[in-house]
Amino acid sequence: MFHEFLLAEQAAEKVILLSFQWGSDGVAAQVAEASLAELERLADSAGLEILGTAIQRREKIDPAYYGGKGKMQELGEEAKRIGADCLVIDGELTGSQMSAIQKLTELKVIDRSLLILDIFAARAKTKAGKIQVEIAQLEDLNARLRGSVEWLSRLGGGIGTRGPGETQLETDRRHIQRRLSKLKRQLKQISTQRDNLRRKRQQQDLVTVAVVGYTNAGKSSLINALCGSDLYACDRLFASLDPIVRRVDLSGHEILLLDTVGFVRELPPRLAEAFTATLDEIKEADLILQVTDISDPDRAAQIAVVEEQLLQLSVNLKPRIHVLNKLDLNPAAKSERYFYRHSEKVKEMAVSVKSGEGMDQLLETLVEMADYNLLPFNLLLPYGREKLLQSIREHGRIESLNYAEQGYEVRFKLPAAQLGLIEDLK
Repeated sequence: MFHEFLLAEQAAEKVILLSFQWGSDGVAAQVAEASLAELERLADSAGLEILGTAIQRREKIDPAYYGGKGKMQELGEEAKRIGADCLVIDGELTGSQMSAIQKLTELKVIDRSLLILDIFAARAKTKAGKIQVEIAQLEDLNARLRGSVEWLSRLGGGIGTRGPGETQLETDRRHIQRRLSKLKRQLKQISTQRDNLRRKRQQQDLVTVAVVGYTNAGKSSLINALCGSDLYACDRLFASLDPIVRRVDLSGHEILLLDTVGFVRELPPRLAEAFTATLDEIKEADLILQVTDISDPDRAAQIAVVEEQLLQLSVNLKPRIHVLNKLDLNPAAKSERYFYRHSEKVKEMAVSVKSGEGMDQLLETLVEMADYNLLPFNLLLPYGREKLLQSIREHGRIESLNYAEQGYEVRFKLPAAQLGLIEDLK
């Protein structure tokens, strides 16, 4: 079935979206609708004008056209009628499949991976972000060159070609490999610099919290509320791409909140590989703050995607707070609980950044979990060591202090990085 839209705003390119239902049962239908809805949001984030959408039911992928040849012909004819010039396929196509579809429909053809890559190219602002996006684009281009040079030559400018640009599309694979080698060397240097920054944070007793979640779950808005900062936040997928750090002081803890790139289902593997330097921030963090938009009807599937990504990064066992955001839009979220297959250290809580409900409890939980990184001690500190006592107070947390005959009986917690303070007392 074809659904036509009339949009008031004029966009750069007019597109038709095609998604697929793999199977005939009710679950397959729900998954297809959710996938199409996400594709629409991706297209909107890329600045496209959606003239229509379609879902085709199939049992398996067609090796030549990915979907059915008849459906492709139908959409080609429909595109001519309504003035669309591009067909966006909800899947990952080979170069030969793209070439075949383009010849059949006489439309420009891009797939889900190219669409995501285009959004990332538009969002990347830092040097590291731009390098990572270009690596992903060139890896993608290199793979498609095996399929069809003709498709690449006819792709032209616009959606799917931001970043390296048309000149890169015309180069041969040997040149692409040279460019990739150079970019990966630059990315390695940036990764080394980030490693040095992380070591400095550890030496400064800073607790790092990686804020993760499905794209557009409200991560940046939550950080703004916790820190009183002004991170860019809007209702678009991948609104923030480059990792941003904000500091907040809570009950003696200096906490760094790291805003990370949002996860998405079926993230192109080449993109995930290129963003290793960014994802390392999650691996090295002390805690994970997972954010879910509890008002999204597809939230259970999104949570599953994030859970799988954390598992692949081997960070699923880190202490984690799962924040069910936008409680004001779904008050029933207070009673919802989710099953975490791979972790026993997840604290779940519902909040509303907009109304402030639950935010005080979230701050308390952050302080409580930040204490996980402090080592407990119970020592007798001789009188005359008041400077050491003050250093412990500055770098750790004193829980009790009693005056005994031989000195101070002090029970405290101290970061591992500051064990040198009490080395001579052991």
